[in-house]
Amino acid sequence: MFAASELEEAFVRGREGGGVRVSPQRRAALDLVVAIGAQVKSAATARDVGPHYFRQAQRLAFDGMLEDPDIDMVRCFLLMAFYLLGECRRNAAFMYLGIATRAGVALGLHSRESYGDMNDRQDNLRYVEAA
Repeated sequence: MFAASELEEAFVRGREGGGVRVSPQRRAALDLVVAIGAQVKSAATARDVGPHYFRQAQRLAFDGMLEDPDIDMVRCFLLMAFYLLGECRRNAAFMYLGIATRAGVALGLHSRESYGDMNDRQDNLRYVEAA
């Protein structure tokens, strides 16, 4: 969903007050990263931290989502689906997955042409290192 450098930059600059402006969907996606991380850390953290960040992200994700869909919106709804799967709420996760899928199709993410920049050597190295 995010490159490690994207997450590090977002969280470090956010804490340092770097003045970086991000869209509501990007903020929602970052909140969802924290919520999913809380699920993985421990049951107590999942119970105490996760729902707060999930609800906050949910509000941000739905704020104007239909007016200007972008890749961050797709990220948000995929991450919400993952979070809900972790909460054993399959039906709700399926609904969010459907929204992410339709938004991805509307943005053309299903087309090979949308991945034209994936031939960049730097991107290929990143994917090899992750595997």
